[in-house]
Amino acid sequence: MVVGDEITIMASNTHPLLQVTEASWNVNGTTAEPGGFGPVTSAHTFTVTTAGAIYFVCTQHVGGGMKGMINVSVATGITPNQQTSNLEIYPNLVENGAFSIKGNKEQMSGSRLELYDMKGQLVKSVGIENETEDVNIPLSDGSYTGIITNNGKVLLRQRMIFVTID
Repeated sequence: MVVGDEITIMASNTHPLLQVTEASWNVNGTTAEPGGFGPVTSAHTFTVTTAGAIYFVCTQHVGGGMKGMINVSVATGITPNQQTSNLEIYPNLVENGAFSIKGNKEQMSGSRLELYDMKGQLVKSVGIENETEDVNIPLSDGSYTGIITNNGKVLLRQRMIFVTID
């Protein structure tokens, strides 16, 4: 994520999310970040305005370690090799590895989705053929970057947060 990006987090009554301070996040606490979001119990969209880490927790399950962090950097001014497209990967908060990819037939046919961990290592690569693909890739909880390519061109680059829900 870079400053200026729009982020949508998916919360629920079962998993209310709250933006917290780094100190609170480190000890699985619920001390709210002044001016932060939450607690929210439904989809919440916001635009990132400053670089740094955004810490958040599930207020009902933080004691068990249900929390996340989004690293935000300053845009480099380098334009990625990305075509304008109507591709979607949703939801952005991937529960138990299940998500969907949607686009038009020309974009999807022969495309690939590659998932990279935060160290930049490729962890999974799958082919895409249909206009809508339901995908189930069980991965460890954490933040990943999904990149859809076709013939060497980047069609979509998106951060995804994987969580395991019991």
